[in-house]
Amino acid sequence: MVLIVTCQSQKKKDSTTPESNHEKIGIELFHKGQYEEAEKWLSSANELSTNGKVHLGLIYSYGGYDTTRLKKSREILTEVYNQGVDSIVVDLSTVYTLLGQREEGLELLKRSANINSNTDAMCKLGSYYDTYFNHFYNYLPPADAHDTSQLYWYKRAANLGDPFGMYQVGYIYECGMNIPVNFDSAYYWYSKAKELGDGFAMIKVGKFLIEGKAVKQDFSAGWKLLENVGESGTTPEQLTAYSDMGEIYFNGIFVKQDLQKALEYYETAKKKGSISVDAQVKEIKLKLNPYRKM
Repeated sequence: MVLIVTCQSQKKKDSTTPESNHEKIGIELFHKGQYEEAEKWLSSANELSTNGKVHLGLIYSYGGYDTTRLKKSREILTEVYNQGVDSIVVDLSTVYTLLGQREEGLELLKRSANINSNTDAMCKLGSYYDTYFNHFYNYLPPADAHDTSQLYWYKRAANLGDPFGMYQVGYIYECGMNIPVNFDSAYYWYSKAKELGDGFAMIKVGKFLIEGKAVKQDFSAGWKLLENVGESGTTPEQLTAYSDMGEIYFNGIFVKQDLQKALEYYETAKKKGSISVDAQVKEIKLKLNPYRKM
C-alpha cells in the first residue's frame, strides 16, 4: 500500500469551518487521493460517523509498516466491524497481516465468508492461498484441499455470482494450477464473467474465439470483443486488450503478420501505461528500420 500525498489541497482547514463539515471535507479529500489532508480534517471532527471512521481507519493503514499507525487502524476498523459493517473485513484482515497476525486475519475472512457469504472475503482467501503458499513456499495446496485451496474459495465466490471469482476459476482451469488443464471449464467460467461485464473475461473469451480453443473458431467475433474492451474498458483492461491485439499481429496468430499494425497496438498499450510491451516496440522498430538508432 502506497501513501499518496499531493502538494496542495483544494481546501484549507481554518477556525471558521463548522465542526460538522470536517468529516465531509475529509471524505472528499480522501476520494481525491489527498490522504494527508483528509486525515487532518477527519481527526479534527468532534465526532465521526461510521463512514468517517472507516475512511480514517483506512488512512492509518496506508503507508507501509508503521506499527503505531497500523494499530490505530486496527482499533478503528475493528470497532466498525463489530458494529456489523462486514464490508471492511478485507481491509481489516490486511491490517492484521501487516501487524504479523496473519492467522487472526484469516479467521476474520473465513468468518465473513462462512457466516455472511461475503464474496470479497472469499476472493481474498483465494488470493491468499495462491500468493502466500505459491510465492513463499513454492507450493500450492491440492485443488481439493477444502478451505486452504484457492480454487475452493474462488469457486464459492463464483457460484454466488462474483465476476472476479468467475474469472479466477477460469484462469486456474486454463493454466492448470495444481489441477489438469481444462479449456472447456475455463471458457465456461470466463463466459459467465463476461456476461457480467468483466473486461478481462471479455479479453479471454475473445482470445479463445480467435484461437478456436474450447469453442468453434470465430476470429471476427473474438477480435470484436478485444476492440470493444480497448475502446471502453477500464485502463488496465484497455492496455491488456491492446497488448494482446499487438501480439496477435506481431506473431501472426490466425492472421497475416503485420508489424506496422502490431506496433500501433503496442504503442497504444504503452500510452495507456503498459510497461510490458517496451521490448516488443523496440524489436519492431528495429525490424522496420534496421538502421535507426534506438
